[in-house]
Amino acid sequence: MKLFDRFAIGIPVFWGDAAYRVEARLRYRVREGKLSFWFELIRADKVLEAAANAIVDKITDAVQMPIFLGQP
Repeated sequence: MKLFDRFAIGIPVFWGDAAYRVEARLRYRVREGKLSFWFELIRADKVLEAAANAIVDKITDAVQMPIFLGQP
């Protein structure tokens, strides 16, 4: 039997925010006669970065002041 190996989901990264497309890989394993499925997100860090940048842009537009990002 052949299954798909990749799929995409649309979920909000932050509560109450817009949904982002997140790609995932379907994984499976047969161990001791038992089949297990799980998924692994592909480049979830890039999705988180895009969502954070969108929030920073919204804040910058709302306060009409620059936002400075850096190390404390």
